[in-house]
Amino acid sequence: MGLDSVGYGILFGCMGAGAVAGAIYLPEMQRRFSKDSLALGATILFAAATVAPAEIRDFGWLCLVMVAGGAAWITLMGSFNIATQSGAVVGKSASVGALPIDIAGQHGRR
Repeated sequence: MGLDSVGYGILFGCMGAGAVAGAIYLPEMQRRFSKDSLALGATILFAAATVAPAEIRDFGWLCLVMVAGGAAWITLMGSFNIATQSGAVVGKSASVGALPIDIAGQHGRR
């Protein structure tokens, strides 16, 4: 696509806007759909949004896909946080869930 830093920033902004919109509508989606359905749908949508930049050449369409990807991302994060906070192994599951984020953060600082 040949985007500069502004175009790249706009794409990230679209993903952030989708995450905010997803967070606003997440309680309603949790009432309408089961946790498994939400996780499956959000996983498929986020996977599509991950592949999209390699396949879509139109900036406008890619922005829309990034909005959907942001909503899927926050839906997954919300669903996983709820899942780790219920049950007897809260500490272990929460630490395993946080591990990839910690590793990615450390890797990004190099």
